[in-house]
Amino acid sequence: MEHDPLTKMILGYKAGTVSQAEAILEATHEVFRYLKRFNPFRDEENQEFVASAYTMIPKAIDMFQYRGKPFQYYLYRVVKFRLIDYRKKLILDEKMNKFLIFLYSDSAVNYDSPETQLENQNSDAALWNHLATKSKISKAMRKRLLVALLHCADYASLSCFEEFCRQLDFDPKELEAYRLELKKIEDESMSQYDTRLSAYTQNLIKSWNLEEKMRLPTTSEEFARDREQYKSLKKTLKDSLSRLQGTRTSITHEQVAKVTGIPKGTIDSGMHYLKRNLAVVYNAAHGHTSRDKQCAQEKRADSVVADAPPVAPRRRRARRLGS
Repeated sequence: MEHDPLTKMILGYKAGTVSQAEAILEATHEVFRYLKRFNPFRDEENQEFVASAYTMIPKAIDMFQYRGKPFQYYLYRVVKFRLIDYRKKLILDEKMNKFLIFLYSDSAVNYDSPETQLENQNSDAALWNHLATKSKISKAMRKRLLVALLHCADYASLSCFEEFCRQLDFDPKELEAYRLELKKIEDESMSQYDTRLSAYTQNLIKSWNLEEKMRLPTTSEEFARDREQYKSLKKTLKDSLSRLQGTRTSITHEQVAKVTGIPKGTIDSGMHYLKRNLAVVYNAAHGHTSRDKQCAQEKRADSVVADAPPVAPRRRRARRLGS
């Protein structure tokens, strides 16, 4: 049975006739085809998504066993959830008008109108622009592929960077420069995360007023203050920490304590204090306390009985002796 080129290469790698770098590099082209189909408008902020898709290649190669289906079937099964989830993200309209050099790797892209293309198709400037665009696309694609390969954890142990550079006609020194650049970006990102986390912790402590003595509010100003304080605390817990940890929507006290370093008992007592004050605030907003609420209910019941039409008293049936 004749196999497709990618499946034949993976089977050759399993048999030991094809090098590991060649097999993985051929699989990266297939993953790039998936990326282009599901996410043709790839921006720099989506680098983590692209790298995570490439990191699935070694896993797909390890789990592949030919049972009548090509290697593309197993590769797509491994990466499809990441691709499909990302496909559901909204793409803004202004991104459609940008010149994106990552759209195609083997041909130049011309976004001009048909009239402009007809005027410029025979000019020397259009020819040079076509060649320059194609060169820019080719260089950008090789750079993007190598940057994505650097994110794969298995490539450090494979020690086949030189072979990748040779097959892609790339300088290993530039590969090392990209690695240092990625390390710098990672350090800056961690520094920004630490700064945001420190600011979040300070705002959390400040919003709780942990330094003040906890007591029940007595005036309307304190009621309003505690109500706003509780709202700001809930907003801080749901929004601030979700921005730090990605797409998290529900946060437990244990997670807040682990991230912020605040003891869980302090968090529990602060939340209990604020919930108790919030109940008092709600009663105060309606103009009565719990005792006033009970009196109002009794008064409403009396008014309902007073407004009801008179009812004849029921005659009691005499009980028989011995019954």
